[in-house]
Amino acid sequence: MICEDKTFIDVFDWVPDADYDSRIGEWYVKVKENSGQIYVCAPYVDTMTKQLVLTLSKEITLKERWKKSRFRSRHAT
Repeated sequence: MICEDKTFIDVFDWVPDADYDSRIGEWYVKVKENSGQIYVCAPYVDTMTKQLVLTLSKEITLKERWKKSRFRSRHAT
């Protein structure tokens, strides 16, 4: 999950480099252009697993209380 403030959460605990900005990625840009719609990217080879994968993306809005408690603490680690 990527947030507009560059907070990045990965279910596999991958931590990107400090200069990594996935907000320029096709999946992020297309989701912002088509708010509320699911975006399916073309299949690609994952750099970590070397497996053929695809990304399904959808923009979501989080309640302010949840953002503060969940993202702020996770982003600080």
